[in-house]
Amino acid sequence: MPMSDKRRSHLDTIYAVLRACERGSKPTRVMQRANLNHAQLKRYVALLIGYGLLEEVDNQFHTTAKGRLFMTSFERLVRIMNE
Repeated sequence: MPMSDKRRSHLDTIYAVLRACERGSKPTRVMQRANLNHAQLKRYVALLIGYGLLEEVDNQFHTTAKGRLFMTSFERLVRIMNE
């Protein structure tokens, strides 16, 4: 759900990672779904785990309840900005 810029913002990328992990995803699948390279994936996963938005269980990443709240809030913000 990126905004209208050609390049994604930092928040757009965070949203893409969280969305990719909603039902649990292995690292390669997250990279594909969020369109990230390995170095970017490592940075974003560390950041999101640090904020409690993502967790790793059995080599799969899962969006936490706090992460789902972030996603809902971000979607609302994008809708408001596009009105």
